[in-house]
Parts: sequence; C-alpha cells; structure tokens
Amino acid sequence: MPQTKHEKKMWAEFKKNSEVRIKVGEHEGQFGVVKKVTDDEGKRFLRIKLEKSNKMIEQTSDEVKIIAEAKLPQEFNTIGDLQDREDFLLVSVDTDIEATKDMIADPRKDDYDGFFIKTGEGEILQAYGFKGAVPKLDADLTRLETTTEHLKRVIV
Repeated sequence: MPQTKHEKKMWAEFKKNSEVRIKVGEHEGQFGVVKKVTDDEGKRFLRIKLEKSNKMIEQTSDEVKIIAEAKLPQEFNTIGDLQDREDFLLVSVDTDIEATKDMIADPRKDDYDGFFIKTGEGEILQAYGFKGAVPKLDADLTRLETTTEHLKRVIV
C-alpha cells in the first residue's frame, strides 16, 4: 500500500542523530538521540540512547515524538571573528573543557577540543566549539546549543 505524503514526511524525520522524547512505556517523558533506524514489516524501529542514563532502548516511531532541530544564529565563523570580543571567554584547559561540556546540551560537544563561551548569571548564554588543541585565528567555529536553549526548545 503506498504511503501518504504525511507518512512519508514522518518517516523521513526519524533519522540518525535526531532528538526524540519517549511518549509511552517505562521511559515515558525521557529524551534521547536516535542511533540507528531500521524498518521491518512496515514499521520503523529506532535504537535510542537515553540522555540521562546513557541506556540504549528500542522504540517504534509511533512511540516517540521528534524534537525540532535547534536553529541557532551563527554570528561568528572563525576564531578571528571573536578576536576583539571581550564578552567571550576562551576555554582550553582540559579540566575546564570537561566542566564546560557538562553545561552544553548540544550532542556535538564532544567533537570539539575547545570553546568560546559567553556567560551571565552563572550560566552559559552562548557557546562556540573549535577543533584543535591550540586555537588558531582561521579555525572554524560551530555554534552549540546551551542547556538553557535546549530546555526552551524541548519543553513544549
């Protein structure tokens, strides 16, 4: 039986690294990231890594709600763009990097070796990640989602 446009759209949304919220079962209300997508007998099965427990579970696409991707403004493209900004702090010491990662919700945070962060009232307001142990002016920056931005996006 052919799929409707709505069904095709729903199936296309569930892809690897999509963020989801569990709608039913013992993990109801928890958030996770899709790690694997398989189709069997007309159903879509998702292997999901739960955010809080690092546990892997299997759910069907009917049992989860897709969370829209973050649409963050990318104000700076390279470290050189931040060169004269005093409102951003460089985080490049190993212990500080790990503490910073704990305050960034973006699942891509582990891909970066250092960060530039803007803080206010004890929290990170903006975060940019860069690769490489030594920050170079021409190194690319990627805007990452902070914990506050993540909560505003997922709590509906």
